[in-house]
Amino acid sequence: EDDANEKGGGGGDDDDDDDDEDVSNAPTTKRSLETITSGERLLEALEIAHQEWATLRAHEEAVRKAAAAGKPAPEAPAPSVLLLGLHPVAYVLRALRMVKAQHLEQALLVASFSQAEVILEFCAEVLASGLGVEIVSRAVVLLLRAFTVQITSSTKLRPALAKIQAHLRPELGRLRDTIGVNQAALEHIQRRGQEKGARRAPEDEGAAPGKKQRTA
Repeated sequence: EDDANEKGGGGGDDDDDDDDEDVSNAPTTKRSLETITSGERLLEALEIAHQEWATLRAHEEAVRKAAAAGKPAPEAPAPSVLLLGLHPVAYVLRALRMVKAQHLEQALLVASFSQAEVILEFCAEVLASGLGVEIVSRAVVLLLRAFTVQITSSTKLRPALAKIQAHLRPELGRLRDTIGVNQAALEHIQRRGQEKGARRAPEDEGAAPGKKQRTA
């Protein structure tokens, strides 16, 4: 009976250990699921935008050919309702912004290299529009780090990378200037606050004896 009780007690301890492991692993599992979901949503948005972008480019090419041939321009295709009324480039930027900062790297690592190529092409277009500099520059750096060999050997990506370089450098310079101006303004406000505090101190010290005399 004692042996049976000991075995039974041992089984209970094992169950408790398993429960503790389940509880401790729960946050990690939740973060992993959130990251996977973020990556899947980003790639889904990318596919939708890429298809619509291809349609728009095909229409632009058809318009150019019609104009060259002296023919009327073809009718514009109906926009995809899945884009929520946004241009494909704006839709990809929206999808990037919806990914939490701490999940962005893992969400991008879910992408294959062919998908990374499309993301970089969209990033080039976003930067050309002057929008989303911070999120796009971070995405570009993460993709360059993840696919260094493939990207550097890809001739297809050269135009996109050249556009990214051309627009990213001045935009980051403007951001640095803005941060510098804001920092200078904050320091100026802080100095003024300290000066006011220093001026008040002697006044308060001078007023203190008077207050004591009135209460005496």
